[in-house]
Amino acid sequence: MKKYILMLLQVVFLLQITAFAACPLGQAHVAVSSVIVDNNGGIVTINGSVSTGEGKRITVTIYNSANELCDIWQGISGIDGEFTFVHDLKMGDAGEYTYKIKTTNIDTIKQGTFQVDLSQTLPSISELKLNGTPHIRQTINAAYKYIHMGGILEGASDIVWLVSDTVDGTYQPIANEKGKSLILLDTFAYKYIKIQVTPKTQGDVIGNMMESLPIHIISPPFALNVTTRGDFKVGETVYGGYDYLQVLMNYEEFGSEYKWIRFSNLSDTNGVQVGTNANYILTKEDLGLYICFEVTPKMKESPYIGDAVRSTKVLVAGSTSTSIATGGNSGTGSGSTVKVGGSSLGQITPNIPTVPTEDDFLPFLDTKSHWAKVDIEYMSDKNIVKGVSEKEFAPERTVTRAEFLAMLVRLLNLESAIYVNSFEDVNKDSWYSDIIQTAMNNGLASGDGATFRPNDNITRQEMCVMAVKALKIKGAKLGQSSKVNQYSDYKEISQWATEYITIAGENKIIKGYEDNTFKPLSSASRAEAAVVARRILDK
Repeated sequence: MKKYILMLLQVVFLLQITAFAACPLGQAHVAVSSVIVDNNGGIVTINGSVSTGEGKRITVTIYNSANELCDIWQGISGIDGEFTFVHDLKMGDAGEYTYKIKTTNIDTIKQGTFQVDLSQTLPSISELKLNGTPHIRQTINAAYKYIHMGGILEGASDIVWLVSDTVDGTYQPIANEKGKSLILLDTFAYKYIKIQVTPKTQGDVIGNMMESLPIHIISPPFALNVTTRGDFKVGETVYGGYDYLQVLMNYEEFGSEYKWIRFSNLSDTNGVQVGTNANYILTKEDLGLYICFEVTPKMKESPYIGDAVRSTKVLVAGSTSTSIATGGNSGTGSGSTVKVGGSSLGQITPNIPTVPTEDDFLPFLDTKSHWAKVDIEYMSDKNIVKGVSEKEFAPERTVTRAEFLAMLVRLLNLESAIYVNSFEDVNKDSWYSDIIQTAMNNGLASGDGATFRPNDNITRQEMCVMAVKALKIKGAKLGQSSKVNQYSDYKEISQWATEYITIAGENKIIKGYEDNTFKPLSSASRAEAAVVARRILDK
């Protein structure tokens, strides 16, 4: 019996030695559970696990058929040793690819191949926007980037122009408009226009429809029937006249600019400015040359300034006194009344008030050349963002948690609530106390236990959380993405903010930087806050 027991122990010992020889101590076993090639989505996803469990460093490399390195990823395995690697396909990336997976200090221990076929992928478009001046009687154009991963050229993509009375209202198709350009008729004044584009390949493969952000069409002031009147001889006073028009809203004229221009001949298009009033006294320098009157109409409301319009040119004669009317209107006949600055010629005085400068028409002086100027002024017009003074916005100053929350509360038009002393660091008499309570009641914000930190600069990840909550309160349709590790600094992102950052990025509310970072802990500026608020409003 002892002999048999000894033999059995020897067999067990030999089996253990064989097992350790087959899998040395510390070597990791890699299993690949799936390789998913999403040709239309433009990604390849490799899912797998490492036998050594959580926290194992993994390197995944991708090579094309020419054995050229296409991608490399290093990461840490998660719970139960699981890992996911996502490879972004580029245009023309068709054919067979090899993946190789390593763990720390171990040679390649898992590899395989996958095929990419881009011939049947759907076309798509990106960067869809409307260019041009959004004023009536102007033309706007659609611009976008057509993409087909297989390189198939664009065919006859479907284009639909839409119009609505309000930015969030029901949009109706504009009949007989199928091109990339749209002439803005007077009937579009103070309406909202957007475009839908459905991409097609030359083989009529149809992609997903994309819609632009709406633009607000407004009416600039117009100067019509620009005329001159008087005796065009040296020493005499001549007068300019015109009819002022602003479509639909009837905004009053304010500070229109006048110019008298001298030309050497009828073909001269540049000329020399010689006067800035509604009237002009002809001098001996004008003798034998041509004079015209130019008007640039202005008003107090945006867009403030219309196009400059000139009268026809008139030759300045010698001593012969001749009454001349140009531009189709007579100042002495029974036709239409000639007006200057909205008044009849009989009320003209030799001088008019000083014309305001361009700065007088700007809501903020420190944003006129800023990259966010359009969004800041738009949101200011809607009383969603406010300046730090009457003419100053301070676009590059950091924005606090309370300030950004105030923008969102105004944007969502939430019913105001009375503050109930919820936080130690929020005084009931502070300007933001009721705003914070309103946000709390509607699930827009929460504090840090006993504090809210209202005067702390808001970080980009905090802004994402508030922005996504605002979108959900607004009822916006939101796409979601799981690619949080797309940012090189994703480890700096707090766990509680991860979902919100991915949703904000997928819906183009707050995106990363060109260097592939997100900078979650960086402070946001007032300009960035205004732009984010505009994107939420338009969603």
